[in-house]
Amino acid sequence: MFKHLTKTSKYPIGIDIGAYAVRLVQLEQCGSEVGVAASSEQALDLGLPEHGPVREKCVAEAIHLGMAEGNFKGNRVVTSIPANQVIYKNIRIPVMPANELKAAVAWEAADRLHLSPDDVQLQYHNVGEVRQGDENKQEIILLAVTKKNISEHVALLTECNLTPLAVESAPSALARWANYHQSGEESDQAIVVLDLGYDTSKILICHHGRVLFYKQIESAGRQINQDLAGKLDMSVADIDQSRIKLPEDGNKIDTDDGVSDMKPGDATLLRTLNESMRLVADELTRELNLCLRYYGVTFRGHRPEHACVTGGMSREPMFLRMIQESSGMILNVAPMLNNQNLQHDSILASGLAMRLPSHSIQGGQAA
Repeated sequence: MFKHLTKTSKYPIGIDIGAYAVRLVQLEQCGSEVGVAASSEQALDLGLPEHGPVREKCVAEAIHLGMAEGNFKGNRVVTSIPANQVIYKNIRIPVMPANELKAAVAWEAADRLHLSPDDVQLQYHNVGEVRQGDENKQEIILLAVTKKNISEHVALLTECNLTPLAVESAPSALARWANYHQSGEESDQAIVVLDLGYDTSKILICHHGRVLFYKQIESAGRQINQDLAGKLDMSVADIDQSRIKLPEDGNKIDTDDGVSDMKPGDATLLRTLNESMRLVADELTRELNLCLRYYGVTFRGHRPEHACVTGGMSREPMFLRMIQESSGMILNVAPMLNNQNLQHDSILASGLAMRLPSHSIQGGQAA
C-alpha cells in the first residue's frame, strides 16, 4: 500500500474524535515499513454533552493542544464522523452493473430508512454477491450521515486551522489498518477487529482491506459506568476516577507511597464492577456470536478463531477475559506500528492517517 511513498511525502494527520478523547496520529516511511512520526491523545470530560457548542469548544481545545504537543507537520487531516452520528444498515439488492449501483442504493436508503438525499450524505461498501434462497443478491453496507453533521464537523476542523482531505467511515479506516497488518500466512483468513469503545463497540470482519461485515452496538464502557453509578449512587465521573485506582488482582491498590491493601469500599466497588462488566460482556458476546454466524452463513466461511481488540475498554483485562471465555475466541492485542505509543486507542486514527490521495473514496462509493 505504501511502496510509492518517499521520505519527502507529506502525510495527513488522522484525527479520531471519540467519546472521551481526541486522538491524532501522523505517519512516516521507515525503510520498507510505516511508522508513527507524531501522535497525541487528549482526554475529554465524560460529563460533556454528546452534542452542542460546549462539546465543540472542548474538542477544538483538545485538537489545538494535541497539535501543539505532538510536533505534527502540516495541517492536512483525515477524520471520521463520531460513531453516534452515523447510521449503518445492511441491505440486499438484486445483482446489477456497477454503474447502476449508486442510484439503487440511494433509492433503498430513501425507502428503508426514510432518508432524503437532500438531508444526508450516503456511502456504501459493496460487499459482493451472496446467495439468498435460489437467488444471488448484492450485499451492501449502507452508511448515512446528515449533511448538517458533516458541515459542523468540517467547520470545527477549519476553525482549528486544519484542512480536511476527507471525512471517512470508521469501517474503511479500520479495514485499511487491518490490511496493512495482514500477513501472507493469513491471506485466506478473514480478520475480526473488535473496537471496545466508551460510547459504542464496533465489530468489523474484513479481508485484505475489503469490508465484509460491520456492526456498531451500544455494549460499551458507558453502559458499565452508568450501571455502576446507579447501583452505588455515585456520579459517572466519580465512578471513572474510582475505577482507575482499582488494582487488577483485586487485592492490592497503587498509592503515592507504593502498594497497599485495598481501602474500605474498594472491595464493594470491585465486586459491583465485576457484575456490571459481566452484563455488558455477555451482551457483547451475544452480538459477536450473531455477527460471526451471519458471516459464516453469508460467505460460507470458517468461523474466525481470533479477534484483534482495540479501544479504551481493551485496557480492562477482566473485561477481555469475560468476552474470551464466553465467546471462545482468542483476543489478541492490536499490533503496533514503529514508534507507536498509543497502543490501545489509536487504531482508528492510524487507519485514517493511512489514507492517501491515491486511495481516496469517491463520493457515494466505498473504499
